[in-house]
Parts: sequence; C-alpha cells; structure tokens
Amino acid sequence: MFFSRERRACALQSFLVAPREIASPGARAPAPRAPRAPFTSFKAAETAGNTSRQAPTEGICYRRGMTASAPKAARPATLEDLLAIPEEERRHELIEGSIVEKGAATGEHGAVQRKLSAYVDPYDQRPGGRRPGGWWFATEVDVHFDAANTVRPDVVGWRRDSVPERPRGVPIMARPDWICEILSTNKRNDLIKKKRVYHRHQVPHYWIVDPEEETLAVYRWTQEGYVEILAAERGEQVRAEPFEATPLQVGVLFGDDEDDEPVPEP
Repeated sequence: MFFSRERRACALQSFLVAPREIASPGARAPAPRAPRAPFTSFKAAETAGNTSRQAPTEGICYRRGMTASAPKAARPATLEDLLAIPEEERRHELIEGSIVEKGAATGEHGAVQRKLSAYVDPYDQRPGGRRPGGWWFATEVDVHFDAANTVRPDVVGWRRDSVPERPRGVPIMARPDWICEILSTNKRNDLIKKKRVYHRHQVPHYWIVDPEEETLAVYRWTQEGYVEILAAERGEQVRAEPFEATPLQVGVLFGDDEDDEPVPEP
C-alpha cells in the first residue's frame, strides 16, 4: 500500500516517541505503560471545561504548509446594535463602529448645558422678528452621520434655511450646522474621535466648553481641518459665530450672574 511522505513521517514520529520494548528471554515483563491520552480538539476541551487556549499537541501531525487560521475580527457595531439597547438604558453613542457609553453628566456639565441652551434660545424661531431667529435646537438627541457613527451631542442646531422642518425621529438624519460638546469624563471622544466625524461630514461650526478649565473654544470648518477662531475664559465677553449677533458673557456658563452692564469685549 502506498503512503504519502507526510503520513510516513507521522508514523515514524509516533514510533520514535513511543518505542516498543523487546523483552529478552527470561526477563521480567515490563510494567504496563499508562495509556496515552486521546487527542482532544479545542472545542471538546472547552466543552469539558478547559478554557485554556493551549493547543493539545499529543498525537498531532500537521501537513507541510498548514497554518492555524487567525481568529475572525469582531464585526463593527451598527445602528441596529445601538437601537437594540433599551431606550431607558441607552446613554450610548456609536463612534467609528464601536458602541460607547456616554460619561455621567456632572452638576457642572448640566449647568453649562442649561445656560448655553438659554443663550441660543433667541435664535430658536422664525427669522425676521425682534429676535435673531433662523435656527432649530435640541439637546441630547441621536444624530446619524454614517453607518459607523450615530452620536448624541450635548447641544445641536440646524439652520432653518437648510432644514425647513424641525428635525424629527430617532435618529435624526439631517446634518447639523452647529454642535457644542461640554467636556466631561469622556472628553477624549469630544476632542478627537467625534471631532473627526464632524469634520468629515462638514459640520460648519463646532464649540467645546470645558467646565473644569472654565473656557470656551470656537472652531470653524475648513477643508484642512477645524480652525480655532476664538478662545475665551471666565470673565470675558465675546461674540462667537455663528451667534455673533448676541454677546456672550462666558462666566454665565459657569455660574456667574449676567451683568446689567456689558463686559468689555477682548
């Protein structure tokens, strides 16, 4: 019978690993060998409770050129995965294909969010009245950008001339014209990952408020990247685009009372 070279090599290996002992006439019979443990596959080992990933080697012979296949990478998360989280528990975002839980909002975070919403409120109406108008605003709503990114900005706005009807649904599909993120425990996402997503989708205006440092940074979209056009701190009054028609006392965001007398602008 003809055997392949690999099979002959396996047979030779088994013979060398466990050589037979030949007893001489009159010699005492050797003690019986312990039976060799049978080959166990990974799957069978795991079923038996062995969670070690050490490969069983006894009795294995590989063909020349055989390699162990690499484990499959986990698939990216999707919008369906995000929405599968129960609504009452969903404080999560889909960022670059990963579901990320938003950091717990601190008291400072919540206060800034309320004060900032009050500041932009005069713009949340039709244009042409006594107040500036021309915008829609929302807080903590899911906004869809692409298959790998559905995020929940702290405060977000849409120009009415580009989005005639108030954005609705979960998630909102219309691209915002202004986003403000208030830094908290997940500040790396706001400063890097989400900022890249906003730039890739050409969100024209991006604000970052830092309650710990008591600062405001205002960014304008350019093709090369966001350009910081304004940096302000507590005690200053600024006109920050796209709401430059209304002066903003930065300290009001961090608990100061609004002064009756205007603060000098830098």
